Amino acid sequence: RRVPVTGACGADGARLCRRLRTLHPAALVQLDHDEDGLARLAAESETGRCAVVDIRDGPRVDALFEDVRPELVLHAAGFNHDPRPLERRPSAAVRTNVLGTRNLVRAALRHDVERFVLVSTDQAAEPVSVLGATRRLSELVLHSEAGGSTCFAAVRAGGVLGSSDSPLSAIAGRLSAGQPVTVAHPDATRHLMSAREAAELVLEATVMAEDADTFALDTGPPSSVLAVVGALVDGLRVPDATIRFTGLGPGERLRARSFAESEERVRTAHPLICATRATASAHGRGEPLTALLDAAARDADDEVRMLMRRILPEYRPHEERP
Repeated sequence: RRVPVTGACGADGARLCRRLRTLHPAALVQLDHDEDGLARLAAESETGRCAVVDIRDGPRVDALFEDVRPELVLHAAGFNHDPRPLERRPSAAVRTNVLGTRNLVRAALRHDVERFVLVSTDQAAEPVSVLGATRRLSELVLHSEAGGSTCFAAVRAGGVLGSSDSPLSAIAGRLSAGQPVTVAHPDATRHLMSAREAAELVLEATVMAEDADTFALDTGPPSSVLAVVGALVDGLRVPDATIRFTGLGPGERLRARSFAESEERVRTAHPLICATRATASAHGRGEPLTALLDAAARDADDEVRMLMRRILPEYRPHEERP
């Protein structure tokens, strides 16, 4: 297959590209807006073409698809891990996660892509953060086009260990520097997996995908954040580490979840992958989405927050969900 991977310089995309090289696709196209990161990817391996593409640029995305004629698209670009910075930048989150996904979906439809898989996040399940809400909207953009010639599916991953924007990476950095670290709550839990594990499971889900599927990667019970920090302290051999509890901040939830209460959880043939089948939705297109994208283009953050709550009744930014 001819396979473009968006977000090729991120933890998710880079690991997908490395795994795909071993499978010898007809063409591997590594897309990102990070020119320096793409240069490092090119130096790492001669296999795979690198293309500087900002997914927010619809004409540029379309021109690339016209040139490549992809059969499978793996969309790993965008914000997926740390929700905290985006609480202050909802317009930027919408432009990247929602507009970027819509541009790719439209190009996929125009150029007869066989299969399109979005790497989403478990924060999209009944979101309490801007990050989760924009990822839920990007899932709905896919589902709104279900039933056509392109098979659209999403895969919700948990926190990816080793990701540069993972809160755990920041904690490890502070520990190494001898600085105090902060944890939201002693009972906080998260779904955690390695980048390698996430990439393998995303590809397994890609093979199984049917139109409008949403998968969640089930790597066991959620991990205690406090226990993980303790393991980092032991592994880094930091004496007298200081851990402070801050309380849950905007966009943070106490306990991780993979599916909303309204989503039926279905086991698949793979023991580590669960699924739910989306019903047809108009939320991913039409006037409400157009208004949201227009507000994001104007950096009208308050309007963006209001429109996201209107489009997604399950988005409750001020209500932590246990």
